[in-house]
Amino acid sequence: MIYAKNYTIYKPNMKGTGSALNLDLSQNGLFLEITRQVEGERKFDWDNKITVKLDLVDIAKILLGFKTLREISIFHNPDARREGNTQRGRSKTVNMKFSKE
Repeated sequence: MIYAKNYTIYKPNMKGTGSALNLDLSQNGLFLEITRQVEGERKFDWDNKITVKLDLVDIAKILLGFKTLREISIFHNPDARREGNTQRGRSKTVNMKFSKE
């Protein structure tokens, strides 16, 4: 059986406030890349994307969001790998809203 290593979802809208996300499965884990819609109905700013490595808790949150159509939050700290890092520094919370639209 062959599985896709990349899956991208595009959600443009007429207001230009849409977004897109890409799930990327690699040897290093499962990554979520998120970007905003830019000028034009189907253009997205992949150069300024946010990349988040997902763990099992994050995946469970995303699945729950799909099931319940509620907003979820994923905490992202790119500096977390550094030993002894206690500062939030560049950390971000990624909020995702799910809807039937």
